[in-house]
Amino acid sequence: MKKIRISKIKGILFWLTRFSDSEKTVIRNNIKSEIIKSYDSTILIIGNNLRKILNFKRYSKNERLKNGLKFRKLFQFIINQKINVICAVVGLFDKLRQKNKHNIHNYVKYILNQI
Repeated sequence: MKKIRISKIKGILFWLTRFSDSEKTVIRNNIKSEIIKSYDSTILIIGNNLRKILNFKRYSKNERLKNGLKFRKLFQFIINQKINVICAVVGLFDKLRQKNKHNIHNYVKYILNQI
């Protein structure tokens, strides 16, 4: 993995997106080990798990976008403590990625294509 230029006073948000029901587990794990080697303290947060923890039960496009915006605030809180976050979600919303890009200095997006 090629190193990226980042602010060292904060963690990095790695936003991984891929279509629903696609094979993400192997890709997530490979990316996570590479990110830990390159950038240290890193946690992996999976959208489905986060929705279960927070009891989000609606799946409309509008609800998914609202949830993504809430997740972004949580991730921002974590990276402000110098902890990297890998967020693996279906969230293929341009609006959400644009908000991340403009509001999170250390933001890296990966849109994973079908294998």
